[in-house]
Amino acid sequence: MQTRTLTALAVLASIAGAASAQTFVEGVNHEIPLETTWTATGGHEQAFLWTAQNDFDMAQMLWHTSAVADAVIRLREVDGGQPGDIIREVSFSTTETGWGGALFDIPWSVSAGEQYFVTFASLAGDYRDFVAVAHPDAVQMQYFWQPFDSGASWNGPFSGAPGRRPIMFYSADACYADLDGDGELTIFDFLEFQNLFDAGDLAADCDDDGDLTLFDFLCFQNAFDAGCE
Repeated sequence: MQTRTLTALAVLASIAGAASAQTFVEGVNHEIPLETTWTATGGHEQAFLWTAQNDFDMAQMLWHTSAVADAVIRLREVDGGQPGDIIREVSFSTTETGWGGALFDIPWSVSAGEQYFVTFASLAGDYRDFVAVAHPDAVQMQYFWQPFDSGASWNGPFSGAPGRRPIMFYSADACYADLDGDGELTIFDFLEFQNLFDAGDLAADCDDDGDLTLFDFLCFQNAFDAGCE
């Protein structure tokens, strides 16, 4: 299977799209089965207290939801235990259920142990919100909400299912093609990509469309051919 895949990659590389510049770094509740336990109210910003586990330049956050229009993702400071000033913000829309988000204009450097509020809102209407099922490994994040940009006091903190939101964080400063992290591009990086793809791991989502398809193989081939500086 791996030999056939590598042969196909070599043949199809010429039609591949641009390689992703983002690398998955860490996530919260992203590996636990999800359930749609509630409907989120459009126009409300939900804020979740997140503790970084790694040092990295954050380029993107992905959130798992149903289809949303005019969604806004934010990284906020912590101010007196509540969401504070906006550090980074990005808007996006999607017509499909799954992981959604977009790149920040400028990455933000975070350090392991630092805390931030990460927030999500859909401005166009209600949507189905996904949370991790009750599970021993599920992370319960403290969360708040308020009407979007109302200037009102934040409601919360609350506890319960919404605090188990699934989120993934990506870095822009790593060489995507060096998947085994040994500092060289070799056949073992191809094999690592194949293993991630077969496992359904979104670390193999090279083109960042939220799905694992043939185009991710083509994207990885281009990243490999481009090399690492």
